[in-house]
Amino acid sequence: MVQRVSLQDDFQELAQLLNDSFGTVAVDFGLTIENCPTNSAFITSEELKSQLTENREFYAFHNEIAFIGFIAIERSLREAGTYYIEKVAVHPNFRHEGIGEKLMLYAESRIEKLGGSRISIALIDSNVQLKKWYLKQGFTITETKIYEHLPFDVCFMEKYLKYKSQFCEVHYNQDLNVVFVKWEKFCKGNDYREPLLYAIEIMKKHDNCHYVADTRDGFENEEEDTAWVFNEFAPKADEAGCEYIFFIISPDNNLKKELEGQSVALKKYFKVIACFDLAEVEEVLKDAHKNKI
Repeated sequence: MVQRVSLQDDFQELAQLLNDSFGTVAVDFGLTIENCPTNSAFITSEELKSQLTENREFYAFHNEIAFIGFIAIERSLREAGTYYIEKVAVHPNFRHEGIGEKLMLYAESRIEKLGGSRISIALIDSNVQLKKWYLKQGFTITETKIYEHLPFDVCFMEKYLKYKSQFCEVHYNQDLNVVFVKWEKFCKGNDYREPLLYAIEIMKKHDNCHYVADTRDGFENEEEDTAWVFNEFAPKADEAGCEYIFFIISPDNNLKKELEGQSVALKKYFKVIACFDLAEVEEVLKDAHKNKI
């Protein structure tokens, strides 16, 4: 399981984990303590402990016997909302078991809870396998830089945890396990469809993740987009494991007819519920969970 590292933990064991994990990378890319002394393949327990500062958090994966995975998150002091993920490590004996993905998902959820909206990572540019691993998790390449003190080019990648446009904002609510879409104004076409596709990607990463649309300030009313919801969005959301779709409406909702029309069609795939706020959503999900127990 993933647990937060404190100053009371065994940093000798954690440093050894990083040495063993990054040691394979050092061998593959010719890194030594002379040409790359800051690489985690050579980090000491004292150095690692000194890096656990106010704006940095460490997390480790423990298998009830030993620490076998590690990840660090750091809040940027220059860019509001940006966090760095560093020192992602899984012991060589436990790779290809999904531990790295679990650590990444945990870190992303933690960053989002802390108010972060963007994640930045840096890696060896020629490490094609690792680059593909991050791309698979939704990161995109932003740039490559050359640093005179490093024996390799550095690839920078980023991932946004929130979709935000002038029309809406999309984010994952960890407490309720829902993807929340807050519409700000009416829109159509790609301005309407892109955030919904982003929402589906979030659902794919969280088991039984539900969908909440706050329509109090905006929605769509184009026939083409409504048809797209039925033909494209609904089947993909269903495939991703979504069970509930909630529409948050205002008491004097002027979209009642349109929402009712969508609900009828969506009920082929989901339980569709209209409510007045997120608290109602929470109550429905709590009751559903109790009934399953």
